[in-house]
Amino acid sequence: MADPAPEKTAAEIRRTAYNRVVRQAQLHSIFREKLDFDLKPEALTVEKESLKRSLESEVRAFSFDAEEGTCLGSIQWKITMRHRRRVLVRCTTTYLVLYDGIRGVEEEVARIFMENIGKGACYAYLRALFAQLDWASGIGSPPLPVLRLEPRV
Repeated sequence: MADPAPEKTAAEIRRTAYNRVVRQAQLHSIFREKLDFDLKPEALTVEKESLKRSLESEVRAFSFDAEEGTCLGSIQWKITMRHRRRVLVRCTTTYLVLYDGIRGVEEEVARIFMENIGKGACYAYLRALFAQLDWASGIGSPPLPVLRLEPRV
C-alpha cells in the first residue's frame, strides 16, 4: 500500500493560493490619486553626487471583495533626496491600483498579492512621473532604479 501524500503546510497552501491569484488577476486600472512635490532651492546648488536618494513604498489602504473578485490598493511612494541630514527634495505620490478576476482566495492572500504585484504595476508610472518632475525642476538626478521586490508569500 502506497504512503498517503503528506499534508501541505500552511505556507504551501498560501503559496498555491497566491500563485492562483497571479494567474487569475487582471489589472483593471491604475490612477494617480495624490501628488506632493517639494523642492528646496539648495537642491539646485549642491553637488549632485552629494544628494542621497531614498525610495519607500507602502500599501496605505486595501479593499478586497471576494464575491466580486476585486482587489483595490492605495499605494504610496515616497522619494526623498538629502544633502547631509537635510531633505532638499521630497516627492510623495499615491496610486490607486484595481485588479479584478480574483476568486477563491482569502483576503490575506489578496493583500500579499497587492504588496508584491500592485507595487510593481504602478512603479513604471512613478518612474515616469519622477523623471518628468526631476527634469522640469532642473535637479538632474539619475533615473529611479529597477524595482527589486522580494515577494513575501
